[in-house]
Amino acid sequence: MDSLFLYVEKAGYQIDITPVFFYDPAGSKDGELTHEQLLERFHDTVEAVPALRSRLERVPFDLDNPYLAEDRNFRIENHFSEVNLPAPGDAETLRAVLADFQTRPLDMDRPLWEVLIVRGLDNVEGMPAGAIAVALKVHHVIADGHTVVEIISRLHDEGQSQADDKAQKPRVEFRAPNYYDRLGQVLSNNLIGALGMMNPLLNSLPRIGKTLLETVSKDSDKLTRPPVSTRFNRKPESKEFVWNFASLDLATAKRISKQETGATINDVVLTVIAGAMRDYMQAKGDRTDDCLRAMAPVNIRQESQRNAGGNEVSFILPDLPVQLADPRERLQAVMRSTGHNKKVAKDIDSREVSNLMKSVPPAWMASMRLMGIIESTSHPLMQLVGNALATNVPGPAVPLHLKGARLLNLAGMIVPTAGLGLHHVIVSYAGKLNISMTAHRDILPDPDFYRECLERSFEQLLEAYPDAAA
Repeated sequence: MDSLFLYVEKAGYQIDITPVFFYDPAGSKDGELTHEQLLERFHDTVEAVPALRSRLERVPFDLDNPYLAEDRNFRIENHFSEVNLPAPGDAETLRAVLADFQTRPLDMDRPLWEVLIVRGLDNVEGMPAGAIAVALKVHHVIADGHTVVEIISRLHDEGQSQADDKAQKPRVEFRAPNYYDRLGQVLSNNLIGALGMMNPLLNSLPRIGKTLLETVSKDSDKLTRPPVSTRFNRKPESKEFVWNFASLDLATAKRISKQETGATINDVVLTVIAGAMRDYMQAKGDRTDDCLRAMAPVNIRQESQRNAGGNEVSFILPDLPVQLADPRERLQAVMRSTGHNKKVAKDIDSREVSNLMKSVPPAWMASMRLMGIIESTSHPLMQLVGNALATNVPGPAVPLHLKGARLLNLAGMIVPTAGLGLHHVIVSYAGKLNISMTAHRDILPDPDFYRECLERSFEQLLEAYPDAAA
């Protein structure tokens, strides 16, 4: 999966994930959070997370998967930049600066992360004087949601105190194999690996195929029909993208979920997104009489893989019932869909599918990229997958501090993918449920209005369940 992210990026898709932190330095020493203090804390975090100080070493012609190896020339200062928010210094300007930072590709010859510090947020609504924003961009090839959560914990004072309570562990370094070991692995992963694929294929595919056939036979109309094409599925003409987020009340979302037996917070979030997309599309004169579909990554990392780094992820494709005007009916429809998706994923065994992906010889993937197959099929494939992405990263439940500076809020940012052009990142933090959205500007020209649609959809859902009010 990690190598696939690299090949997809080579085909023109940027696969970075970026948590954005908003701090009030009033509680820190001398009432400010300095560049040097941030460097010091990030240095401590980098020491504990080896992927952050390792660079990718590619194999010639991509005949094998790349390796992570300790960067002997690593200098943390090279991963930091700082700007003052330009005039007029409002929220829209801040979002534009952050979006521009996100669209700049990472330097593939260095460890795959960088930080932007933005000062001068005094005119940003809701921010106190002296507040700063810190955006941490990390390539998805070295980090999934679990890794991001670990980084967030280690960055902050509360996580540092927990780390101090634990026994010191030896420093871990990634080391690339030598020339002869690499040559052996090229042969093993491609020649022997191709033969080795046969065993999982023969063992897993018949059962997976049987499960899929049974599923299709029960719900053939929905599962065999591609999602309806919407404004969010078209190929963008602009490279500029927009970012914004709605900050909702997590406790209220939990109370809403308890109104329906078996409902989860994720069900509530998908319902809110469906309602927002319905309102937005209707405001633009688009049809909303067909059910849409989301693509939702699911973490399948096992406890034994907790410190392995990289990605252990599968996907489900839950419904976004924009055709339903009643928020209650929307939540119930989402629950049925997510329950069905989870059952199919369990019957198929997502880990077996992931293992099948891992067994594909690297040279095959490289050949597909060189022949343009990945580039030519990525957009139509995304159109067939769904209409929007919704990815969830569980954030800290308690308020955090960095060198005494209080973390006011936390939101996620990713670059939208052509064909699946509306992306949502859901992050919880200290009682807040933040749903951020990214899209290319020609697909979502008014992100403030879409944020209002999210907020209104949440309010409508609460009105439908008055017992969930505080």
